Amino acid sequence: MSVIGDYTELKHWDFLPKAVTLTPGRHAYPFSIHLRGHNPESIDTPVVAISYEFKAQIHCAGFHPLSFERDVPVKRSLLGSDPLHQSMRVFPPTNVKATVFLNRVIHPSGTHKVQLRLDGIASLEGKSLEIWKLKRLAWKLEETVCTAAPACSSHAAEGTSTDQLTVRRNEARILGEKEMHGGWKSDYNTSDARIEFEFEYGLTTRHTRKRDAMYACDVRAAANGTGTEISHSLSIEMLLSKELASSDIPNLVLATSDARVLRMRHAVILTEAPGLGVAWDAELPPVYDDVPPSPPSYPKDAPVEYENLEALDEQERRPSVGNSETSLPSV
Repeated sequence: MSVIGDYTELKHWDFLPKAVTLTPGRHAYPFSIHLRGHNPESIDTPVVAISYEFKAQIHCAGFHPLSFERDVPVKRSLLGSDPLHQSMRVFPPTNVKATVFLNRVIHPSGTHKVQLRLDGIASLEGKSLEIWKLKRLAWKLEETVCTAAPACSSHAAEGTSTDQLTVRRNEARILGEKEMHGGWKSDYNTSDARIEFEFEYGLTTRHTRKRDAMYACDVRAAANGTGTEISHSLSIEMLLSKELASSDIPNLVLATSDARVLRMRHAVILTEAPGLGVAWDAELPPVYDDVPPSPPSYPKDAPVEYENLEALDEQERRPSVGNSETSLPSV
């Protein structure tokens, strides 16, 4: 595993510990590794990059060592949360209360729904009715990257404390945003006045021209010493305008210069979509070559020969021991 120029060996295999002579052709040496959950996934951001590399080396007599390297992409996938996460917030000095229902686990592909409800948007003050109308709604999906960059070799000798040997680096980028000016349902004529709206959000740009990913999934890799953390958040901004109306004629409204900007921020987890494969903890035990898949079959017993058996009626005709009389067969 490589992190900002620092390499950590996760596993080492010695396929041929001794010198052997191989015949021409292909020779297979199976290997496997199980990565623990605390290991971060592969990421590539402007400030930090984490990658997994497989390196192999062959030493031949009379030749230079042969090397082979290949990057192994490591991804993490989580299932969506069920039921939806509910968040509620009140915005004083108004009586407006916002309730949001959303899934906190999102995937780069596709879109995700958000249910929004605004209550307390109408209040009666004497004979006048105060109404807060929604004029604009905007959402923004933001990614924040925090890491600690180690000092170079020349500056590492000068520093004495841990703070002097590392430099904190932060960067935020927008993965998707959109602004809407309509599409919601509103009801101001009832005592339970409310605004209901359902919209979709997601990543608007997932790749660059070079097909490189423009996003990074959530990472919290404090165990590797760098303190790398990648988080995502969904910001919702609403513009409400205050209008006045008479309680007798609610349809006749008068616009005012009073307005409010309501902002909400929700933490979400960006992860890769789960595939159709079987999870490692749900896999079946290994099957060995010398064990059949079904229970062993037992051979059938040889058929019984009835030629040498004595008939049952012969025993009845034969006289019993100690009795001179001959027993007659029953009629």
